[in-house]
Amino acid sequence: MDDHFHQLGRPKVRVTVRLDDEVVARSERTILLKEFAHGRILDPVYYFPREDVAVDKLKATETQTNCPIKGDASYWTYSGDPGAEEDLVRGYLEPIEYSKHIAGRVAFDTRRVSMEVEPLDA
Repeated sequence: MDDHFHQLGRPKVRVTVRLDDEVVARSERTILLKEFAHGRILDPVYYFPREDVAVDKLKATETQTNCPIKGDASYWTYSGDPGAEEDLVRGYLEPIEYSKHIAGRVAFDTRRVSMEVEPLDA
């Protein structure tokens, strides 16, 4: 695991996620995960508390993946305007101990949404 690890932070920001013009998440309580693997820096990911996400529009899918430092990921399809986005959301319901801080939180496929990050006043 020496060549695959992550750093977690609780940035003082408000993060808004939009799919087209629809707000699908907004939070001031995200966890920012920066992952490093095999000499590469992967894109940082914001993990949202479920209470700050439009979970009423999420439907669990059969998709599952595994990460050696986070555990088994579950996926959800977002169903809203203009239509469904398959596996747009992922989360680690029961991550391994190393990643316990993201348990129950969800993240978005950043290639398919727009994200606004606003600093909060100190």
